Amino acid sequence: MGAALRGGRRGLTLRYAALAAYIALVAALGAAAARRVKGLPDYVAASRRLGLWSYVLLMVGSVLSGMTCIGVAGLSYLTGYANVWERVLGPPLAIALVTALLLPKLLREARARGLLTIQDYLAYRYGDERLVRALSGAASVLVCSTYLVGQYVAVGVVS
Repeated sequence: MGAALRGGRRGLTLRYAALAAYIALVAALGAAAARRVKGLPDYVAASRRLGLWSYVLLMVGSVLSGMTCIGVAGLSYLTGYANVWERVLGPPLAIALVTALLLPKLLREARARGLLTIQDYLAYRYGDERLVRALSGAASVLVCSTYLVGQYVAVGVVS
């Protein structure tokens, strides 16, 4: 019954065709980008060619999520506008402040020593690469798992 309501067999075929076209486009873009990658700096840091606006868009994408779009609206409705400040305006301002204060030093160090990631910097700074990478991996798993649980809840609310 559901397929019939959405256009029947023809609508389903059209959706599969659109999905196949999307997958082909992503694969073609990936193949074109792969030809430009000559080494680890190209892959990890885009050859250090990303400008300010790319960075800004990356940070905006990091902040916008199911929590921002759904959770803040509901929480603000229940508790007031304080949550708008804390959850919507706070993270971008914090990112801007940290970027303004820390990025110049991190960029100088990264360029001088060939560092590509925060883990590279911390391993250089503290001298124990194995420990730093183990701790950063564990922190990544914990943070990503926690974040994804919130996203799954948001999808459940919307669905």
